[in-house]
Amino acid sequence: MANSVKRQILLSTTMLAGALSGYTGRAYAACVNTSGSTYLCSGTEVVPQTINTANATVITDSTMDFNPMFGNALSIRSSGDVSYTDNDASTYLRSSNGVGLAVTNDSVGAGSTHITTAGVIDGGRYGMIIP
Repeated sequence: MANSVKRQILLSTTMLAGALSGYTGRAYAACVNTSGSTYLCSGTEVVPQTINTANATVITDSTMDFNPMFGNALSIRSSGDVSYTDNDASTYLRSSNGVGLAVTNDSVGAGSTHITTAGVIDGGRYGMIIP
């Protein structure tokens, strides 16, 4: 009987602590594939994001706020046509010790790279690099 009462008190205390803590869940963000070779980058992120696909089309929304402590904030490696578009003036795309936006087009021959942004791109080493 005593163990049953102790278990009930423990369970009640655990449930009360969980209710009072106001846990709302973790906010996730990243560059996610929406279809084919098109990616949407959004939300707050502290981990470097890498997109590696042929004919990459990368679009941001106004919630994008990437700020990793290491590496490049966003790296796009592609062949063929590459496009990065930020029409919403995203908060920022930056890295403390890397590059804000690194775009590599591995095309041999035909292929183009288009970058359109109204947002802030910043990096500890470079804001943007297109090797």
